This record gives sequence, C-alpha cells and structure tokens, in this order.
Amino acid sequence: MVAPVIHQVLLTDITNSTIWRCVTSWNKMKHYGFGIKQWDYLTTRDFIATHYPLALAPFLQARNFAEASDIARYLIVYHYSGYYVDWDVELVSSADYHHLISGMPHGYLLVDPVNDTYAAECFAAEQGEPYLKALVDDIISVFHTQQLPKTPQYTGPFRMKETMKKSQTRQQVVVVKDMFEFDYQEARNLYQRAVTKPLIHYWLHTWL
Repeated sequence: MVAPVIHQVLLTDITNSTIWRCVTSWNKMKHYGFGIKQWDYLTTRDFIATHYPLALAPFLQARNFAEASDIARYLIVYHYSGYYVDWDVELVSSADYHHLISGMPHGYLLVDPVNDTYAAECFAAEQGEPYLKALVDDIISVFHTQQLPKTPQYTGPFRMKETMKKSQTRQQVVVVKDMFEFDYQEARNLYQRAVTKPLIHYWLHTWL
C-alpha cells in the first residue's frame, strides 16, 4: 500500500500567493489521516547525500529547481512511499481525490494521451517502486554524458516516457483529465468554469 503521506519539495521560498494556496490546500488530506512532509533544500540535499550519493552531483549541479526537484521527488517517493504533488497543484476536493486514490493501492501515474508523457508533478507509489529508481538511474547516466538535453527530456515528462519504454511499474496509469480539471493545453490559458475534478494544476513555471 502507498503510505498516507503528501510529499512537497520546496527548494526555495514561497513568494507567490497562488503557490501558497496550492501548498496549503493539501492540509485537507489530514482529515483522512494523511501526513504532510515538506522538503526544503538542505533536508533534500542531506537525504540524497546519505541514501543515494550517486545522485548527489546531478542534484547539486541541476540547471534549475525543476531538475533538482525531479531527482528529489523520484527518490523520496521511492525511498519512503507516498504521494508527490508540485507546489502549483491545488487540491480542490479532498473527498473526490481520496475516493480516486482509494482504488489505486499501488499508486498512480498520470499520462497525457496527446504525447504519452507522464506527469512528474503529481504521482504516487509504494516504497521501492522499481520504475522510480530506474528513472533516477537514467538521469544519472545522462548526466555523466555531459550532453544534457532540455529539462523535460532530461529529468521531466519525456524522461519518464523514455524510461517507461524499458521498465515496468506497479502504479496505475490514469489519464490526466481524470484527475486534473485542465489538461496541459488548457492549463496554459486557464479560464473560468465550474470545477468538476479534484485537482487544478496552474502550470506556473516558477522555476524558470
């Protein structure tokens, strides 16, 4: 079973009111017995240095917070289990989210059917999920080539897609729109409408 813990990687200070609303929205999951674990830069660095030293150089030399956070999130959930959410993902309906995840005992991955990439910003897994470890192993391998592609291909959704081609996962694959109110095209141009899904991803790109 997936541990009832929400992991949030916050490698820099929150200065945006939307991000603050998103981060604190997950406190609603405490009603269902969930804990909230926030990882700052120092605790994340020390965790990787202690448990996954081969990933420390890619983490420390990341070109932006997205790359560093990607490496951290995969390892944190692999090591401890739980639910990872980015700081610009808002929990709108805790009841609907809890209902969805209750049917996914091995965790989940969100897939974008447009290009078959996976969502690095929101996923869950059991402790020791082999796919997450394979992801980091691939990132480390690319890091040592010293020919790094753009962030999405290096550590993000396209890396997740490439790793999946040669790996297996126990996580349930779920279409993005089954959990997010807006898909990735809509999220780039948000508009007012009644919210019917449990999560909203605001796609703020604050790491750029």
